[in-house]
Amino acid sequence: ADSPSAPVNVTVKHLKANSAVVTWDVLEDEVVIGFAISQQKKDVRMLRFIQEVNTTTRSCALWDLEEDTEYIVHVQAISIQGQSPASEPVLFKTPREAEKLASKNKGK
Repeated sequence: ADSPSAPVNVTVKHLKANSAVVTWDVLEDEVVIGFAISQQKKDVRMLRFIQEVNTTTRSCALWDLEEDTEYIVHVQAISIQGQSPASEPVLFKTPREAEKLASKNKGK
């Protein structure tokens, strides 16, 4: 038996200044028991690694993000046989928190 294929259709949704949600798909015939996500700031070597097993979920919340910052995420599928190769990297940028506050104060 082979390790699973890399997840596909990796997408970042619900993007906020400090959080986001990553979603992905796995190939139909594969028995995937979990996932691993690596998250890094663009141009920074520090990596955050999130891993969950015994789950069939295809999404994961990212939290404690910094506003107005570019991040790169990869997703790997985990099966009994091991981890898949990493998905294509997805680059996203968090918005600025300040813009929301500014719009609230326009009435003054």
